[in-house]
Amino acid sequence: MDGAIAVIGVGCRFPDAWSPHEFWQNIATGQVAIRDLDPDRLRAAGLSEELLASPEYVKRAAGIPGAAEFAADFFGYSPSEAEATDPQQRIFLEACWQALESAGRPPIGDSLVTGVFAGGSPSTYLAALQTSRALAGGVIAAVDDVALHLGGLGDFLPSRVAYKLGLRGPSIGVQTACSSSLTAVHYAVLSLLSGECDMALAGGASVNEPMLGYRHQVGALSSKDGYCRPFDARSTGTSFSSGVGVVVLRRLADAQRDGDPVLAVVRGTAVGNDGSNRSGFTAPSPAGLADVVAAALDVAGVRGDQLRYVEAHGSGTPLGDQIELRGLTAGLRAGSGPALTGYCGLGSVKANIGHCGPAAGIAGLIKAIQVARTGRLPPHPLFERPRNPGVLAESPFTISRDAGAAADGAPYTLVNSMGLGGTNATAVIGPPPAPTRAPAPEREQARLVLSARDEAELDAVARNLADALEQDPALPVADVAHTLRVGRTGQAHRRVVTVRPADDRALLADALRAPAEPAPKALRRVQLVVSAPAAVARPVLTRLHTAFGGRAEVVTVTGDELTVPAGRFTILIGPGVDRHAGHQALEGTEIDHVLPLEDPDGNPADPADPGGPDCGNPGSRPLLADRLDAAVTAAWLHGIEVDWAALADGRGQRLALPTYPFTRGRYWALDHLPPPAAPPARTAETAPAAVATPGDEAPGDEAPGDEAPDEGDSVLRALLELWRQIFGRTDLGPDEQFGELGGDSLTAMRVEAGVQRQFGVAVNVYRVGGAQATARRTAEIVRGLTSAPDTAEATAARPCAAPAPAPATEADLVDADLRLPLGEVHPNTGIGTGATAAGDTLLTSATGFLDTFVLHELLRSGEGRVHCVLPVAGEAEGRELLRARAEACALPAPDPARVPLLLAGPAGLAGLFAGPAAAQLPAGVGRVVHTSAPFGLTGPYEELRDDTVLPFAALLTWMRGHGIEDITLLSTLSACGAGLGAESRVEETREQPLRPGMHGGAVAAWVGERLLGRAEQDGMRVRVFRTGLLLGSAASGACDPDHPLWRLLAGALAVGAHPRDERPLAVSPVDLAARAIAELALSPVSEGRAYHLVGEDTVTAQRLFELLAAADRPTSTVTERQWQRDIALRALDHENETLDPLAPRAMGRFALGATRIEAKAWQSWLSSGGHDPRPTGELLLRSLDFAARRRGGYAELLGHVALREDAPQGTLSTQGTR
Repeated sequence: MDGAIAVIGVGCRFPDAWSPHEFWQNIATGQVAIRDLDPDRLRAAGLSEELLASPEYVKRAAGIPGAAEFAADFFGYSPSEAEATDPQQRIFLEACWQALESAGRPPIGDSLVTGVFAGGSPSTYLAALQTSRALAGGVIAAVDDVALHLGGLGDFLPSRVAYKLGLRGPSIGVQTACSSSLTAVHYAVLSLLSGECDMALAGGASVNEPMLGYRHQVGALSSKDGYCRPFDARSTGTSFSSGVGVVVLRRLADAQRDGDPVLAVVRGTAVGNDGSNRSGFTAPSPAGLADVVAAALDVAGVRGDQLRYVEAHGSGTPLGDQIELRGLTAGLRAGSGPALTGYCGLGSVKANIGHCGPAAGIAGLIKAIQVARTGRLPPHPLFERPRNPGVLAESPFTISRDAGAAADGAPYTLVNSMGLGGTNATAVIGPPPAPTRAPAPEREQARLVLSARDEAELDAVARNLADALEQDPALPVADVAHTLRVGRTGQAHRRVVTVRPADDRALLADALRAPAEPAPKALRRVQLVVSAPAAVARPVLTRLHTAFGGRAEVVTVTGDELTVPAGRFTILIGPGVDRHAGHQALEGTEIDHVLPLEDPDGNPADPADPGGPDCGNPGSRPLLADRLDAAVTAAWLHGIEVDWAALADGRGQRLALPTYPFTRGRYWALDHLPPPAAPPARTAETAPAAVATPGDEAPGDEAPGDEAPDEGDSVLRALLELWRQIFGRTDLGPDEQFGELGGDSLTAMRVEAGVQRQFGVAVNVYRVGGAQATARRTAEIVRGLTSAPDTAEATAARPCAAPAPAPATEADLVDADLRLPLGEVHPNTGIGTGATAAGDTLLTSATGFLDTFVLHELLRSGEGRVHCVLPVAGEAEGRELLRARAEACALPAPDPARVPLLLAGPAGLAGLFAGPAAAQLPAGVGRVVHTSAPFGLTGPYEELRDDTVLPFAALLTWMRGHGIEDITLLSTLSACGAGLGAESRVEETREQPLRPGMHGGAVAAWVGERLLGRAEQDGMRVRVFRTGLLLGSAASGACDPDHPLWRLLAGALAVGAHPRDERPLAVSPVDLAARAIAELALSPVSEGRAYHLVGEDTVTAQRLFELLAAADRPTSTVTERQWQRDIALRALDHENETLDPLAPRAMGRFALGATRIEAKAWQSWLSSGGHDPRPTGELLLRSLDFAARRRGGYAELLGHVALREDAPQGTLSTQGTR
């Protein structure tokens, strides 16, 4: 257990929970603390009726109780100081006191060197105050206030605690966004292990007040309905909330030595950043997360399969949850044995309380501590169906809405926290060990010492302790007394309650609740008056000197003459001293307490008597020990400080007892602000003008070279001001482009939010031109939306097969198509009864290059029939079409008995499913395989949607209407891409950004995937296979000779030269991709997943020529212009149409904008079958030979492309069907 860190105390304030106990109770019972906001409160805050009535405005949040309250008097704050201090700093201070007391450590006066490590949010309270002051007195009034800065900046969160509690260890602020508090725990652990401190407070705070709801934005972080549903198919984003949490940490050996209450053990922690290996600055990376998780497990010495619960970050965003699930799975399996599944519970506290920003990690840790401590697995509320069922099914995790228990008792638990910006933190938590320190000795009676700031709070302390003793009869009274002594800071008002531990708990509680006399006047010094022989008194005096830290004065007297100074707490020690109790001594001095030294029979003790009460250690003699205890507690009651730990003699366990009952007042500077003015009603003819603030440039002062907006163009002025604020440039002109200004996906969301806030319309940056977007172009779009009917809404309301009117822009049409009606979900109607592997499949396209191989593999891998939709009107024509396509791909003709035909005729797919022809669709279809826009399809989106998006919408509508719930979508990598400003990497996730500059086919594929996601939310089982550039068959070399790739390769071999082309291509053999589709689509692990059916490394055309050279077909590199000249001359000389000078340009349709493509999902399938998607020179030559045997133009150029005798043959068997 070297390096183990004990968690000995917890303090927190979370939604619906004032304390850790209430928080744990809410978690254990699956309570959700997200609440509807009071509309009257929102109106009072200045929200307009128009905004409140908007269906996009979410009036739901999770705030913490008592956000405006603070124990200002207790901590020595004046009302003005309290109001100027941000609530997250105030509540964090209270939580630290709570945590230390729960650990049995005195918050003030502990001898341990204690550090504070914490992170907080940007202060919304400070922002509100500064905004109000700026409006009233200008910018200078907002920024020139030291009290506001000290009270509101997160830098002072830990140092304020250190100052108020007198802590002398490191005080470190940690800012890693959402992972701040768990990162703080990591650095607290390191500080303890290095010996830099003896004890550490670690946590975070985020108090987002006032909480007024938000306007939901599609694709942004916040959820559509205000709830957070981590890992659930219905999740639409996160729900930001408030929370404060802190833990007390010590080295485990030290905690056990001192009898601290060890709640759990931190076995290992790790932090790290995703770096650039992700799709954008705000996007996480599964690889980066996996590295941190594996590192934490390695530090802890725990294998992934030893975990029984993982408390995930669980933001509830579709992209974030999928990436986290994959990263956690990879991290748990790093360096382990077999890939076990389903052995570990998974959940996230965000389902209960929302996302409390920098305090999210500590919330998860506090939840996990209870899991490790009790072995009980909490329920995961709001969970119905996993968003990524396939990923979950082959992961180590299970998710349950019901509480459970770890199979092997107290489990190892892992906590994960992911910060926006890429900083991940992970902690591995283990169960607490058994105590090693002996408990406090039980005596006939025990004295419970209680103290508080005033009598009212002292009564509350006593009541709370009484309640605890009644509720938990197992609490040992001796250790309760020990904890109250060593684990509390003594305060001015004190009380000693003497109880008999053997009594019924109700009697003990009654004694604590009984009215008490006011505490006596406090005294600062103590004197011991001894009227006994030195040999008799010495052991007692030694004990009392220990109790009072050597500060007691000793006066030795004889007889009845007690001449002692006044103003001290006086203890008279000796035989027969009872007669002095309560009497006045000489000089008017009162004897405050007497400590008799005599045996049980009242006889004076004989020093030589081994049975006397003073023999040996007085603490070992019950009678004298009790008298000593009475004397010391009496002195404490009078204000004398006692070294209780020294008197414990290495015994006594500190317990988690009720913490201090703060008396709080409301200190809320926002109460004093003037009520906000009602916003003017917005009409279609008006739009808000730019708000001028001090420091803005006057009209006409634009930077040289920038065209000033028209004087009457209020929309452009407002938007130009918005862009200037977001990019922090006062000289920004109306035509400066988003990408050149450094815009990224997060900046795009800020632009969209600002436009929506000011004008009430949704305008995404893609719609305005993506990286080429400008303020002027944004203004044009906004003016069109605020002065003309909503074209998108009108388009969305039309039947999906109807022709679309001319939209304002292509983006308008995309927006409309994203909202295409998909019909209602109905139960199964007889169609859809074959949802098993043996059920019938509907293949909506069977004549394309990939489709032909997919049909073949579906027949090979399953027993059911495959119904094929064909664009012909007659059965014979359809059969001939399938036969010809199979022959062209060197495949056997499909068996008519197993391939019924659905004849779509000239109406096409949309007409088949939307019209009366739907009645001919067969019963028994259990699943559908549909091909979206083919890879490389080009043209305007408005022309392609009729053959791609609208038929797919009709198909989904038909499926939902007949209860068919299983669909496989064959999409392409062109539907993917890195977000604005992101690194050049395509993540293997369902959620993908719409990239600026996408060609029409790519947009159609992207829209199709979004429609699929909508259907999935209603319960449809879905999976997406994305292909890249499909090479020829690995088995036969069968390829599409019309593809520009083969024209490029054949031309290069013919002229002995090739153009240099370094554009990235993602490739795989067509038969390998088709077999993966057919087999993985039948596997439950594919449900909800996206598969990139390409090699993990992209290649270039240049690399393909290098592979041919390695296969003894070398060509030289020339410029593209020279190559085109050579090819054109050769084509003219030989009249060979296969030679295409423009083939390199045509290949541009298949090049990707990213140099890295993640393709991990099918790796286990590839490994199990011994497959490899990477191209080889032999594979390329085999396809060229296939083309030469089928096309005269290729044969004339190449002849028979003889392969080397040692060339490896294809590994896929594609012969025969069953």
